[in-house]
Amino acid sequence: MQGKISMKTKIVIFIVVAIVSIVSIAYDNKAHLKSYITSNSKKEPVVGKSTLVSNANEKQIAAAKVKEQEEKDAAEKQKQKDWEDALNAEWQTGYDVYNQEKSNKAECIKIMNDIIAKDDKYYKAYTLKGIAQCYTSSAHYAEGMKNLNKALELKPDYGYGRYNKALALELYGKYTEAIEVYKSALEVEKYIWSYYGIASIYGRYGDSKNCVYYLNFAIAQEANTIKSLVKEEHDFDNVRKSKEFIEATK
Repeated sequence: MQGKISMKTKIVIFIVVAIVSIVSIAYDNKAHLKSYITSNSKKEPVVGKSTLVSNANEKQIAAAKVKEQEEKDAAEKQKQKDWEDALNAEWQTGYDVYNQEKSNKAECIKIMNDIIAKDDKYYKAYTLKGIAQCYTSSAHYAEGMKNLNKALELKPDYGYGRYNKALALELYGKYTEAIEVYKSALEVEKYIWSYYGIASIYGRYGDSKNCVYYLNFAIAQEANTIKSLVKEEHDFDNVRKSKEFIEATK
């Protein structure tokens, strides 16, 4: 009969519709899943309040430890500075005693011994003790030189230490060696009395050229002091009448 759809046709249509619906649902689900994955992949992980508080506390603790260590370091540094300042002040007292017009070498040596007892690495005390011993008497020369050398073992580039070693050598007539040590002192410090020491030795030799050469460096630093001193210094008697010496010291 016309106008009627056969059962077979209905079944075919149902199957087609069902397939289309399944494909459509599957496509929608796939698209939704892709959207969900994309959306969630861009999200930052959720951090709980307790985690944030914990991190903040850890930072505060770390900062407090750093500050505490810095304060300890500063306190230790200040303590060391105070200690060094005290030793330096004590050394200065001994230095002033040593340089007095009527120098009390024994008192200077005592002060240096007190410093060394407190700090046996304080090289400056060995230098002043050593030169004071050398000035005391020839019986103390060997011990004095030992202390001068000890200072330079502790501080090889100590200019004042090298100068005093050279001075001790000059005091005991070891002129050649004294000149070399004076020159080594000048390598680290252009000390006026190192120049003067070399000039005085050449003056004893009667070597006016070398005497005046080094004397001029001393004069350049303190002209009035040096020119006044050489007038009375017997070390320059052998060159006093030379033209170079007269010109340099007039």
